[in-house]
Amino acid sequence: MFNAAAKDVRVNERNMKLHGALDDRFRTPAPGDPNTLNLGGRYVLNHFPEDAPWNFVAVGRGHDTAYWADFLDALAKIDPDPVNIEHEDTELGQLEGLQTSAATLLAAAEDLTSP
Repeated sequence: MFNAAAKDVRVNERNMKLHGALDDRFRTPAPGDPNTLNLGGRYVLNHFPEDAPWNFVAVGRGHDTAYWADFLDALAKIDPDPVNIEHEDTELGQLEGLQTSAATLLAAAEDLTSP
């Protein structure tokens, strides 16, 4: 395995029932929109609907440590090293999101090594 990404999602149950997992209300920002987040080159982050059925969140804000311990355990059976954090939680700043994710993954890894 070359790479594995730790990326979490929070499901908003009420909105999921209303709009479904394949909600098509995401929109591409208009050129010049000051709230546009450039992802590199010509790619930009679409705007989520305010009442989205799901949101990307920092690792641990969607699934608990036990879930991530299972994730790391499955990876360890193949190659334990290549885990990177994908931070797309718009509610947290860059540093806070990475700290939250790293703390969750470290706790999950510790759960695997504890007797």
